[in-house]
Amino acid sequence: MEDLNIYSDNVDSENSVSELRSMPFSDEAEQSVLGAMIISRDRIPDVIGLISSGDFYIERHRELFETLTDLFNMGQPIDFVTIKRQLEMRGSIDKIGGLDFIFKLMDLVPSTDENSVRHYSNIVREKSELRKLINVSEAITKRCYASEDDVDDIIGSAEQGIINITQNRNTTGLSHISVYLDESIEKLEKLSDANESVTGLTTGFVDLDRRTAGLHPAEFILIAARPGMGKSALALNIAQNAAIMDRAAVAIFSLEMPGIQIANRMLSAQAKVSAERIKRGDLKDDDWPKLGEALAALSDTKIYIDDNSSVTATEIGAKCRKMKIEKGLDLVIIDYLQLMSSGMSGVNRQQEVSDISRTLKVMANDLGIPVIALSQLNRSVEKRDVKEPVLSDLRESGSIEQDADMVIFLYREGYYNEDCEEPNKTKIKFDKHRNGEVGSEFLSWLGEYTKFANWSGMRE
Repeated sequence: MEDLNIYSDNVDSENSVSELRSMPFSDEAEQSVLGAMIISRDRIPDVIGLISSGDFYIERHRELFETLTDLFNMGQPIDFVTIKRQLEMRGSIDKIGGLDFIFKLMDLVPSTDENSVRHYSNIVREKSELRKLINVSEAITKRCYASEDDVDDIIGSAEQGIINITQNRNTTGLSHISVYLDESIEKLEKLSDANESVTGLTTGFVDLDRRTAGLHPAEFILIAARPGMGKSALALNIAQNAAIMDRAAVAIFSLEMPGIQIANRMLSAQAKVSAERIKRGDLKDDDWPKLGEALAALSDTKIYIDDNSSVTATEIGAKCRKMKIEKGLDLVIIDYLQLMSSGMSGVNRQQEVSDISRTLKVMANDLGIPVIALSQLNRSVEKRDVKEPVLSDLRESGSIEQDADMVIFLYREGYYNEDCEEPNKTKIKFDKHRNGEVGSEFLSWLGEYTKFANWSGMRE
């Protein structure tokens, strides 16, 4: 997918007036911001928290802004002498139109109080965003007229261009802790009044909910296992339970299984009808009523499936943002991470996986939803005597462990030893839990229905 350049909207001081009018900008606001930064050093943190040099339309304004921020970052005073020296070091005196321009700016500043400077800065930023939107629309228009690219690729580029702009504007400055303390107390009061132990989306499993208190906004959760342990089944069970029990809107991105197979699995799990019989169409008379009830229950959910096997992390982000706006979105499932591409070129696979995991974590945070990604562990686990996975098994998978809020491993002894006492007992290992305790819970594997059930055994 081709990236759109949304930043090439600036002009130099020699442009004609007609050219300057071709793009939205405010000369007065840009100069007011710069003048306030020169007069009052205390205003500089307010400004750089809202805008960057790329938000200025006029080249000499950008040059002076960068000069002032350089001085500020070096801890230097901001006055005519230091500004002149820094401009000389940058070779920028001619670029700003001479030193008289500095005095002109100081005379033009209407006010240097915090609210006024923030107001000027916001004007500069808004004009910059308008120019970026124009650049995106023009780039898309050219590609549409050229008719050389795939339509889906053009649409993806358009969505990504808009996302880049919105991500850049969704920034917040430092807030006093009292803001978050008030929010925390308010939330605690609601939870206390509700008297519920599950404060997020339910997983549908009693012990998992007790361990996690549910799935919470902005959490990036990794479920990892060797093939055959049931990681896809667990993720689909969780999606199904959240959609039915909490009426959650769920997006499932399956890079491995086609949508019809996911639907069959969910029907089997919901109806408790053998997945193998559904696959073969070898159904008993009493299976049909069960399937009818399961079909009604699942059809009434807000589960959406994308089985595009070549979808990228960026495309998933764009699709999720669109779904959040149009239909609502409460939970995302991605099966599985190693099959994804970041869309980057010229990087090794470990770097690519790191970029994917970081993109998914940012998406979870930006959309305020839990994101569950599945990860397949490599064959090195099979070569050792103790097959139970540990965090070090993720080392070859980039920065997944660092990005994840929870790392959950699945391990079933019965997979390796059919003669063990409890072949269906599956250990759910929480080896990383940023907001809770690590440890293990257990589920019962009902392979006939590709489904997990609550386990009545002891916790670890």
